[in-house]
Amino acid sequence: MDKQIKKNIFLELIDEITIFMIILFILQILFEEFSVFAGYDISIVKNIKLFAFFFDLFFSFDFIIRSIILIKNKEWKEYFFYQSGWIDFISSIPALLLISIPEFFYQINHTNIISLFLFSNAQAIKLIRTIKIIRIFRIIRMLKILKNEKDITFAMSKRHIIKISTIVITGIIIFYSAISLLEENKVFPSKINKTVKEENNKIKNIFLLYKTVSMDNFKDILTESPIDDVVEIKYNNLPVYSSKNYFSEKFLYYLRNPFIYGYTETYEIKNSFDKLNITFSRDKIYKEEALINMEILILIIFIFFILVLFYLKHFSKTIALPINIMRKGFEEKNYIYAVKIPKHYSKDDVFKLSEDFNSKWLPAKIRKLNELNNSEGSKLSIDDIFKNN
Repeated sequence: MDKQIKKNIFLELIDEITIFMIILFILQILFEEFSVFAGYDISIVKNIKLFAFFFDLFFSFDFIIRSIILIKNKEWKEYFFYQSGWIDFISSIPALLLISIPEFFYQINHTNIISLFLFSNAQAIKLIRTIKIIRIFRIIRMLKILKNEKDITFAMSKRHIIKISTIVITGIIIFYSAISLLEENKVFPSKINKTVKEENNKIKNIFLLYKTVSMDNFKDILTESPIDDVVEIKYNNLPVYSSKNYFSEKFLYYLRNPFIYGYTETYEIKNSFDKLNITFSRDKIYKEEALINMEILILIIFIFFILVLFYLKHFSKTIALPINIMRKGFEEKNYIYAVKIPKHYSKDDVFKLSEDFNSKWLPAKIRKLNELNNSEGSKLSIDDIFKNN
């Protein structure tokens, strides 16, 4: 068997496996966000995060192997720049290096290797979030599921839908990122701004209580009547109150995890020689962010499949199919089929060209073919050109 054919078969096999892995990957990222939102046991959350490492490892190897084969075939440039290869790269290797490998090491032995090449946890989290959303672009490979469909086998259709999907999904990501940035800068109202106001009111009440009762009574009142979301209070750096949640495995995991930013917020209040440090849990905000992430992911997946199921077929029938019929009519001697012109799209340029093809080129072609076939006694009629319709 020719080496080129073997390589093509190998790439097709990789594509089939990749499709299956993409389906599992989409389920994994949705379930990861849902596990946070639903407050699942932390052991479940850890295992889901570990699965992300193996998915990123697979997709990275997929990109590397595909690149090696295509470099040998001198087709890598076409793949990377014009066949969504850049999407494969962005959604695999950076995610593996900057997210999955550091988090894998942290999950296994609590080693924070992300600090070796990023400046701060806050910057790391922003980069991680961006890359994790970009990974959703890999669902574009799902187009290969449709390769047996008659109306959407044209390369132009697939390339067009990839371009449209990329623009739409990028637009969604930029939109939500801009909204998040505006909320952080208090241009738009947000849950976090509302939470800060609520925390300030609770701080006032706690400080008022501290000023009006003895320290022993202060501890007793807080223990008997815990304040929502307050997990720890320190007086001159000595703990005077800790909620039950403070010692839970879940809270400690989120608190110490370098990949989770802003899970708690600590306020410092000074008064003469006294100092209070009040720490709030922002678990509710973290869960709400997980819900928003799920909504964004579902929205992206929904829009993508709407484009694939409806717009791709429309594009194929109104653009790719007419062009394909005319191309075959020009190139293939015995191909004499006409383009079917929908009444509602008859004024489109492609169908005006199709009308000229049907009324001028095909009759001339049939006349020429009849001249060549006269010796055989067979003739074509103008009706033959519409038999495919």
